[in-house]
Amino acid sequence: MRLRADGTPYASRNGAAGRYNHVKTVYNGREYASRGEAAYAAHLDLLKAAGAIKDWEPQVPFVLVDAPHPWKLVGRGKVKRPARVKVTLIVDFRVWDHDGTYRCVDYKGVETPVWKLKATLWLAVHPRVPLYIVKASGEETRV
Repeated sequence: MRLRADGTPYASRNGAAGRYNHVKTVYNGREYASRGEAAYAAHLDLLKAAGAIKDWEPQVPFVLVDAPHPWKLVGRGKVKRPARVKVTLIVDFRVWDHDGTYRCVDYKGVETPVWKLKATLWLAVHPRVPLYIVKASGEETRV
């Protein structure tokens, strides 16, 4: 059982809160990972209605690494091919501007080491696509 710093256990899988105290929230018929993420989706709907953005879409996967596995082989019979290693970043929102460009937005309560590594890979693989982090305080910063 995983314990918090104060000694209390994290909520169970069927409980309300997750490891980082996020609560899955439904907004407009879609389930979001946290209340803040659902609130940002509502904010994007308001921006779209006001005409500030063209459109937005949730949960867009971007492949960061796609390489053959160093030693695993897959396949049936005599034909074997190398297994693939894929690392993907599923951004919370892709926001389309009126000029046809888009930017990716990820809502973060806690920046984990894995996310920081994926953000570094993002800069190497997708240098022309801006990635923004939105914090619970409303602060929006570019990676």
